[in-house]
Amino acid sequence: MNYSTDVPDELQELAEGFGYYFEQGHAWNMGFYPTEDWQPLPASSATYAEKLKDSRWQRKRGRILERCSGKCEECGSTTGLEVHQCYYRFDREPWQYPDIALLALCGDCHKRRKHVEMDFRLFQQSLRTDELQSVQEMMSHCKYWYNSKALQTFLDAMWRTPGDFAVGGGGNGRPELTADRREKLQLSAKFGSLCEKLYLLFLTYGHPEDRSEPRTRGRL
Repeated sequence: MNYSTDVPDELQELAEGFGYYFEQGHAWNMGFYPTEDWQPLPASSATYAEKLKDSRWQRKRGRILERCSGKCEECGSTTGLEVHQCYYRFDREPWQYPDIALLALCGDCHKRRKHVEMDFRLFQQSLRTDELQSVQEMMSHCKYWYNSKALQTFLDAMWRTPGDFAVGGGGNGRPELTADRREKLQLSAKFGSLCEKLYLLFLTYGHPEDRSEPRTRGRL
């Protein structure tokens, strides 16, 4: 809070969405106070579409579009950007979420994101709590220390076998490719590809700032 210009502004904007503002005291404390002229929340009968017209959501939306410099945070497109909410909580208004819960996406990426997030929620039930936490910690660590594209390439290589080998053949002095030999070649090719991708991943090691990679998504 004391060494950042973005976090205090974001936290102040988030607090205002609940009818409060904060003031910082020393480096270790702050106080939250109710806003006297706070704009009342929409009626309980208001539709979601009506809430998105609220000036508080429009300000929040503007913050997210400014954060991404007008580019889709998935593919970089500048066409038809929409703001996607990554999760919802009961009885919370659209503007009562931290910036990190929101993404600026083009129409195509927005549609795909919703499907993928739903599939992931269904997948979560197959994981124990410790496993779910491990996945989060592992991805958070890797995405910080390694280039995102190099990381994705390595993860793809974890389950994709490069090429295929037909059983049979022989002739021209070549030994016949048996099923056992084919399996060993596939394993060798996959292992070799994995080692190559892992080596390329290690080459990108370092802080995001050292790699000149902008971290555009929210911080709270």
